[in-house]
Amino acid sequence: MRDSLKMRLVFETAKQLIRSAGSVGANYRASVRARSSADFIYKIEIVLEEADESHYWLEVVKDAGLQNGDALDRLIKGVYLKLSPHYQDRGR
Repeated sequence: MRDSLKMRLVFETAKQLIRSAGSVGANYRASVRARSSADFIYKIEIVLEEADESHYWLEVVKDAGLQNGDALDRLIKGVYLKLSPHYQDRGR
């Protein structure tokens, strides 16, 4: 892969990962200020969706060979383990 193309892929993937991971934190913080139980559940569902997207982008990083190593593998596994009960609830 050409260096400039690989750098663009790295940049775009990092941008998506930062966006989705940042959204997890921001939406979790918003859930703490929920006005009702329904509002809390709605906001936590967004947190889960964004965490799932972050997990996806971490897998893209690994599968595309953009980064390797035990730290990345532990991070992917850790996110999966946190989300796996929710995957099971949805038939994944």
